[in-house]
Amino acid sequence: MLDRFLSARRAWQVRRIMRNGKLTFLCLFLTVIVLRGNLGAGRFGTPGQDLKEIRETFSYYRKRVEPRRVLEEAQQVSSTSTVSDGGDSSSDSNNYATFDLKKILVDEDDGEPEFKRDPNQPYALGPKITDWDEQRGEWLKKNPNFPNFVGTNKPRVLLVTGSSPKPCENPVGDHYLLKSIKNKIDYCRLHGIEIFYNMALLDAEMAGFWAKLPLLRKLLLSHPEVEFLWWMDSDAMFTDMAFELPWERYKDANLVMHGWNEMVYDQKNWIGLNTGSFLLRNTQWALDLLDVLAPMGPKGKVREEAGALLTRELKDRPVFEADDQSAMVYILATQKEIWGDKVYLENAYYLHGYWGILVDKYEEMIENYHPGLGDHRWPLVTHFVGCKPCAKFGDYSVERCLKQMDRAFNFGDNQILQMYGFTHKSLGSRRVKRTRNETSNPLEVNDELGLLHPPFKAVKVSFEMEIPVSCIKAVSNAAIFAGAGNRDSLYVGIPFSVLLMSASYAANPFFLGEVTMLELHAGFLYFSDKAFHKLLRNVVEASQFESFFELEMKLMQLCKQSGLDTEVSYSTPASLGLRYGSTEE
Repeated sequence: MLDRFLSARRAWQVRRIMRNGKLTFLCLFLTVIVLRGNLGAGRFGTPGQDLKEIRETFSYYRKRVEPRRVLEEAQQVSSTSTVSDGGDSSSDSNNYATFDLKKILVDEDDGEPEFKRDPNQPYALGPKITDWDEQRGEWLKKNPNFPNFVGTNKPRVLLVTGSSPKPCENPVGDHYLLKSIKNKIDYCRLHGIEIFYNMALLDAEMAGFWAKLPLLRKLLLSHPEVEFLWWMDSDAMFTDMAFELPWERYKDANLVMHGWNEMVYDQKNWIGLNTGSFLLRNTQWALDLLDVLAPMGPKGKVREEAGALLTRELKDRPVFEADDQSAMVYILATQKEIWGDKVYLENAYYLHGYWGILVDKYEEMIENYHPGLGDHRWPLVTHFVGCKPCAKFGDYSVERCLKQMDRAFNFGDNQILQMYGFTHKSLGSRRVKRTRNETSNPLEVNDELGLLHPPFKAVKVSFEMEIPVSCIKAVSNAAIFAGAGNRDSLYVGIPFSVLLMSASYAANPFFLGEVTMLELHAGFLYFSDKAFHKLLRNVVEASQFESFFELEMKLMQLCKQSGLDTEVSYSTPASLGLRYGSTEE
């Protein structure tokens, strides 16, 4: 039929194309059948399913090929750089777990020789200071904006802790150090305490137990505004966030430690006190005590010989080199007449609480007691003595130590989290759960433990107003309460907020002409007349005052009872040359 319309040659070409087309279609059909069987579309598969499976199959093979190609290229580049640098393989250089820290923890040598003390001379922390109380008192007078007391019976406190400048010798030690400092920051924030974390070894000879001595001395001398340093070991944690130390109890003490008088002074027991958590007042007395302890501390022969002495003199002490705790017991027991009057051994609450007798009772404490007690019912501090979480080896099972440190941390952390409506699922769990639902009135939420706005953190702002000043015609010192003698005019300024704190006197009052004035400094009143000191103390101790008027009336009443003529005048402190406006908690 094609011959009728086409030439013989053209018709033959068309027939050839048609035969080839049939063959091509047949091959395509057979190919589809084979692919359906190999790709597993199944007898019920649809063309859409077939297409999807084909795409997934080819995509899978493509994904396997491309990373391999990228990896081969990366390995080629890495091998080239490794050969040129002479370093390790790429996988090792990116792996923190296998990285050798010794490569970066190399002490720099600047070529300057370290200070070498004379081995024939006893060790000393620094130049001898004998007038620190006078130097510090003068500094406080010249810097009234940095008072050593921040409220009524509330000293300015600096909590001091620290750790080695090197990473811990085990994989998890630094994590537990982080938990420990977080715990201390929480407590200090709640109680208005400053914190200092040290990671520097200030004196290579005073390593180990003794590293705290040069640090404490340096902080005492550098921060005259601080009344107490609170040393706390890195393996000790706060477990009662609501307990405020009874500062008024220590008004006559320069050193406060957890301990027992009979064990220290009578038995000379080396564990009669603990130096893992203690308070040290910023005084000349403190510097002298550090100077007495320091000669036992230098590492080497001196420390070993001192350790032998302490083992021989102290009850039940094992044989090992001298430590600061044993040295403290020895000094107090053998020199009680020098140091004993200013040392307060506290055991009414746990300034230091041995973890072995506390950690298994946490659940019982939660069920029966509440924070704020500080003693065995709810310990202020849990101290993991002997666990040594930053060392290679400890004195107790690693599993038990780490487990109980987690429980102690969570025990304290729950008191923080509850303020925000959370708590740990259990004392052994890192995870937390919600304890209350969110509300559109967040300020009405009940703060069960009273830690959101605790009374010991409250601050009354400074007075920025005219303060009434009593003009008292007083008699001489000897006749203040007798009502007789020569009379002279003495102007007395009485800032209300400061008077309610306390009254004190100093040797250098402020003079204005022939008139002796009071001087306000660091939250206290200073004056030269001791009799007026007694008078103002009577005012303070008599009652609390609701107004300036009530204060004036009480003062005039006491003056009249003493036979004094009184009158009241008003003036601004500036006109009298007085400073005022101390903060008060």
